[in-house]
Amino acid sequence: MSRIVIWFESIVGGGHLQVADLLARGALAAGLETHLVSGSFHRSPDLDFGGAVRHAYPKELGLHHEAARGYVTANGIPLASAGALLERRRAFLHDVIGQVRPDAILTEHWPFGRGHLDREILPVIEAVKADRPWTRLYGSARDVMLLAEGEHAGGSADASADIVNRLFDRIFVHADPAFVRFEDSFPATARIQAKLSYTGYLVHPMSRREIWPDERRPVVVSCGAGRTQDGADLYLAAIACRQMLPPRHPLAVRPWQFFVSPAYDEEFLQFVRERASASGCEVDVVGNLPGPAFRAALVNAALSISLGGYNTVIETYVADVPAVLLPHHNRAGGQSRRAQAFAVLGKMVVLPHAGRCDPRCLRSALERAWSKRHVKQRPLRLAGEGALGAQIAHDLAEVGAMPTS
Repeated sequence: MSRIVIWFESIVGGGHLQVADLLARGALAAGLETHLVSGSFHRSPDLDFGGAVRHAYPKELGLHHEAARGYVTANGIPLASAGALLERRRAFLHDVIGQVRPDAILTEHWPFGRGHLDREILPVIEAVKADRPWTRLYGSARDVMLLAEGEHAGGSADASADIVNRLFDRIFVHADPAFVRFEDSFPATARIQAKLSYTGYLVHPMSRREIWPDERRPVVVSCGAGRTQDGADLYLAAIACRQMLPPRHPLAVRPWQFFVSPAYDEEFLQFVRERASASGCEVDVVGNLPGPAFRAALVNAALSISLGGYNTVIETYVADVPAVLLPHHNRAGGQSRRAQAFAVLGKMVVLPHAGRCDPRCLRSALERAWSKRHVKQRPLRLAGEGALGAQIAHDLAEVGAMPTS
């Protein structure tokens, strides 16, 4: 059985964990012995990655993100000053790969993002290619790859392209090329075009929509698994918006469900509950549900209000519910680009960042989204995880059996 190692980190929120879970399931479905290496497993304990073998970095080698200081170590040291920690992480990854001796390695998001971890992963990949040149090296990239200056591997898009051309066999782009193309957001695409393979979008299975009376279908408010000021603002604006709706408004005659990210502390969760209770409206505030339960709530919703992360947007599309998207505002603008693209499909409305705290702006966006509830969305290529696994298995079969030592 061919073996694959998948490396990833999910430092802000849980989106990359969800993607890694899908990548692992695609590899397993293709018959590959699948290993994952990460320091982020603890962020989503409900994920089982399809039963793939997990290799977790020791806790003291973990990373997290602070709004004011950026990426820091478990001890609060800025990553730029943590050369010794990156060396220990490099040694851990090197040892795992040495033990597994994979036929293929898949890096999620790197070498496009995660440039702050170049010192960890690049020497390992270079050593693998030198010692076992038949090992296939794959990269995994999302539909929109807009990154802030300095976040690219090597420090720039051109440097990322250099790494791809020197070391990688194939880059999987998890998008539908008839809808969103990699060159729309990655400026050095022309230099790596021959190595791109579009898989279609990655998405977890969605449950069937239950047969419910319409007035039981809730408005679902969610902000993913991260902790951002945009998310906090949206929860509070949604409560105020619900409060201002007339009693017979079609979105006021149904419950509203708020799923608060586990990244927020208990104090914030309680604060949102108190604000919801004081509104006098039917608003249920709960901690974030495990993925399958949240997707079941989404597919049975009347309307969704959320940020614009990769997993949330594609799940909302598959659920086929009208939605208001508030893209997370950062220097790069990746969520905004994705939200604008999906709005063209017909059922999603983008709430401008300037209106995120204004319940009147949110109400206007809700009413526009609600008016689109019967729009038929154009089809997109999905099931990217299966296409990825099948392509890797095909590539390895073409290469044939290689030495194991």
